[in-house]
Amino acid sequence: MYKPDSDSFFMIDTIKELDLKGKSALEIGCGSGVIAEELATRFRKVLAVDIDPKSVEFTRKKGINAKVSDLFSKVQKKFDLIVFNPPYLPCYYEEDKENCCGDGRIIKRFVKEAPGFLERSGTILFLTSSLTPYRPKWKVVAEKKLHFETLFIHKLTLDL
Repeated sequence: MYKPDSDSFFMIDTIKELDLKGKSALEIGCGSGVIAEELATRFRKVLAVDIDPKSVEFTRKKGINAKVSDLFSKVQKKFDLIVFNPPYLPCYYEEDKENCCGDGRIIKRFVKEAPGFLERSGTILFLTSSLTPYRPKWKVVAEKKLHFETLFIHKLTLDL
């Protein structure tokens, strides 16, 4: 399970700064559920998903609706907000494989699939790093410099 770090808190701060509120929110890759907890203070319905059953169970114990899903594989509806703080660093060591994005395949899949699960005029927030091998060409709404990288939060709205 991914433990909250500066990237998680950066996403939470961005959600607060953008003052995002609404009916429904989805967190992809919930890890410890810390972002989903913030979403639950702002949205009537929150669903958190993760491929890791331990992360899902941990998030459920916080009172958040959560289920095991490989990205959107078990998601069946659309949301006003979709948030993803993915594994975004390249894999440097074999033992880091669980917490890195490799060639960016998971990120590319998210970018392709996410708009299909977004309500009209909804918002997608997605975190990457200056070290991420693939970054979408979405608008960057927040940036945070760390000692060895810069974090970016990208935003996509369909505005249909």
